[in-house]
Amino acid sequence: MQQYVNDSARPGGDASSRRVAVDVIIPAYNEPPEAIRATVLSCLNQSVQVRTIYVVDDGSSEPIRIADDISHAVTLLRLPRNSGISAARNRAIQESDAPFLACVNVDVLLAPNWLEVCLAHLAAHDGTGVVTARTWPQHPGALLGRWRNRFQEPRYPKQEGPMRWAIAHALLFRAAAIKEVGCFDERFWKCGEDVDICSRLRDRGWEIFYVKGTSCRSIQEDSLGNLARAEFNRFCVERDFGRSAAIVTSRAFQRSIRHVLFGRVLYLPVEFGIWCTALQISWRKRSV
Repeated sequence: MQQYVNDSARPGGDASSRRVAVDVIIPAYNEPPEAIRATVLSCLNQSVQVRTIYVVDDGSSEPIRIADDISHAVTLLRLPRNSGISAARNRAIQESDAPFLACVNVDVLLAPNWLEVCLAHLAAHDGTGVVTARTWPQHPGALLGRWRNRFQEPRYPKQEGPMRWAIAHALLFRAAAIKEVGCFDERFWKCGEDVDICSRLRDRGWEIFYVKGTSCRSIQEDSLGNLARAEFNRFCVERDFGRSAAIVTSRAFQRSIRHVLFGRVLYLPVEFGIWCTALQISWRKRSV
C-alpha cells in the first residue's frame, strides 16, 4: 500500500509537503468475518491512505480468514493463544516502523476523514501523544443506544481540547510516544488498557487530545447481552461471583435511583435486564 501524502504533515505546512506513513492495528478474537471486513473497508476508504493494516488474530478458536476483496491490503498476524487485546496490539506495534499508529477495534467504522483530521492535529502538535474523536452507537436514538451513550461511553468535552484519557474504540497514536511508555500493559486483558496507557502518557508529559471535526461509529449491536458483557468486562472480577454480583448490583441500584430522581423511567427495565444478564455472566465465569 502506498504512503499518504499529508497536506498538514508539518506545522505551518500544506498538505502536499511530505509523506507520512500510518499503520492501522485491528485486534480480533473470534470476531465475525463480516465485522472485520467492514472495519478494514472503513480504513481503506479514508480520505488519506494508510500504509499497512495489521489484523491480529488473538488466538481465535477458528483461525481468522481475511475476505478475498481486502486481503491485498491486510497483513494478518496470529498469536499462538488468546493473550488479550493489549498483547495483540503490542504484537503489531513490534512489526510496525510507521511514525503514527491507529488502533481500531473490530465493529468500529471510521468516518472517511477520521485519519485526516486526527493526523493533522498530531502533525501540528509535537506534544500530543494520542488523538481521539467521538464514537457513536449505530442507533444513537434507540433506547439501548441512548443508555450506552450515557453510561458506557466517555463524556466528551463540548469543544476540542485535552482529555485525561480516551476510550480505545479508535485512537491515533504517535509511535514515539506509545513506545516511550512501553506500549500497552498486557495485564489488561479485555479492557482498561486505554485508561492505563493514557495515564502513563500523561505522566511522561504527552497530551491526550479530543478533536471534533470527525467521528466513528460502533456497529456492535446494542443488545442487553452486549451491554451486560461490557459492564462485566470493565468492572467485575472473573471467577469471583460474590464480588462481581456485588459490583453489578451496586451499579444498577445507583443508576436506578438516579433514573427515578430525574424521571428517566424508561431506563429502569434496561437496568433490570442488564443486571440480570451481568449476574448470569458472572455465574458462568465463577471458579468451579
